[in-house]
Amino acid sequence: LFSIRYSDQPNFGIRGRRHKRKDSSSPNDEKRPRTAFTPQQLAILKQHFIDNRYLTEKRRQELAHELGLNESQIKIWFQNKRAKIKKTR
Repeated sequence: LFSIRYSDQPNFGIRGRRHKRKDSSSPNDEKRPRTAFTPQQLAILKQHFIDNRYLTEKRRQELAHELGLNESQIKIWFQNKRAKIKKTR
């Protein structure tokens, strides 16, 4: 009778972990295309960001309506802008 250590097993640790691949043919997993903001939209977004780095839900809704974008596009733009500033510090 032999004892096998966990570290001797092929799937032990980080290297042994397998990531599940998503089936690319699944219709619900399609990536949304990248949003190309117009120069006018960017100018307004940047001005609001200068005024306040965080938006209230109400202000996000207003901006989305004003710019013809959806709320998640506004939210993600602000998140990315904050992350970019944090990264450059």
